[in-house]
Amino acid sequence: MDSKQLNQHFQEFLKSGAARTKAQRGEKFATLFARDEVKIDGATQRIKIPTMGWCSVPGLNEAPRFDWVAISSINKAEWELGFGTGNPFDPQNTEAKDLPHTNGELRAIPYNSIRALIKGRF
Repeated sequence: MDSKQLNQHFQEFLKSGAARTKAQRGEKFATLFARDEVKIDGATQRIKIPTMGWCSVPGLNEAPRFDWVAISSINKAEWELGFGTGNPFDPQNTEAKDLPHTNGELRAIPYNSIRALIKGRF
C-alpha cells in the first residue's frame, strides 16, 4: 500500500463517522507510515522512518511482508513499532487491533495526513 492509498483509507474512516470523539491531551496515538515511506535494511536490522532516520529493530533479519508501519510513543525515550497489512482503519482488520484505541475508537493517523494538516491542506 502506498501513502496515497493509506490516506484514502483514512479519509474514508473520517467520513464514516467512526471517529466520533475529539482527541484528548495525553492520549496515545500511532503514526502510520505506508510501505513507500519507509526503507528496511534487514542485514543491519534497521528501518528508516521519515523524521526519525535509521532505527535499530532487534530481530528484523529480513524485510517483513507489510503495507504499513505503526509507531507510537511509550515514553519520551521509547517507541513501539508494528507492521501490518490491509486497511488499518477497517474494524475487521485483526492486524490493527494492537493500534491505540480510546473507548473503542482507533487513534492513528497517516504520516502523510499529518504533513497535510501542518501545511494547511486538510
